[in-house]
Amino acid sequence: MRHDAEGRLVEISARTRTIPPALRRALQHRDQHCRFPGCGDYEHLWATTSLRAILNGTLTVEVLGEGVHSGAASGIVPSSFRVLRQVLDRLEDDRTGKILVSECHVEIPPDRLAEVRAVAGVLGDEIWRAYPFLPGMRAVTQDPVEALSYE
Repeated sequence: MRHDAEGRLVEISARTRTIPPALRRALQHRDQHCRFPGCGDYEHLWATTSLRAILNGTLTVEVLGEGVHSGAASGIVPSSFRVLRQVLDRLEDDRTGKILVSECHVEIPPDRLAEVRAVAGVLGDEIWRAYPFLPGMRAVTQDPVEALSYE
């Protein structure tokens, strides 16, 4: 371990990035599979980082100050669903899922992209095959690198 001048931990290094065989066998026997989503396998030591961010919010669309009968208001009062779709369509392309707000995009640092490629090389199509898609549904992409670095 290495610390900076203020004593903060800045690096943890190891001689190997693999789990000792006895520990791997014990974990496999105990768990039958990895217990943490996206951890991959028991052959490697996995540290979770994310190239994605999450933005949570509450969006309420109000078009009237009080409730009215839909039979009277239809065709006069804008549909709150249509207004909501218009707002969402400004944020995300409804066909591709691409985020349209440029300020939400950043360039992936080269060292992080190299890590993504290494992980994608180990996990391959298990990145998307691990999800229980319903019939007719599929992953957004089947490219392992793109799946891990998807915008």
